[in-house]
Amino acid sequence: MAFTSGQSPVQRKSRQARSAGDRTLTAVGLACVGVVVLCAVAAKSDADNQARAYVATYTAGFGEGRHTVGEDVSPGTYVSEGAKSAGTERCSVTTERVGGGAPRVKAVNRGERVVVTLGRDVGAVTVRGCQDFARRDLDR
Repeated sequence: MAFTSGQSPVQRKSRQARSAGDRTLTAVGLACVGVVVLCAVAAKSDADNQARAYVATYTAGFGEGRHTVGEDVSPGTYVSEGAKSAGTERCSVTTERVGGGAPRVKAVNRGERVVVTLGRDVGAVTVRGCQDFARRDLDR
């Protein structure tokens, strides 16, 4: 007498087909999860890159001292939050024109924002007593 599992050959094939179908669905499900994870990683990476570009755009600038426009600092518009808070009462920014002429001076108190635009006609900028200047991108 032969040993049988109590299932007919048709029942065994049906069970095997369901098992194979379950494996296929599991594989497809895992592939979908993988795609979703990869998309999420790519989106986060893109967002991180945009954030880095934004930070680079808004943190490029200059601090104390004399800076040559076009060499030390790029032409553009820059912003400072004014005089340094520790012991400095005034912040002064002096711009010198390329062809000479009288320098232009801007001075502000502590807590007063100062905006300076360095065009191609400005040869140098000198900063005294100010918080660092950050470039302001006017297109944003």
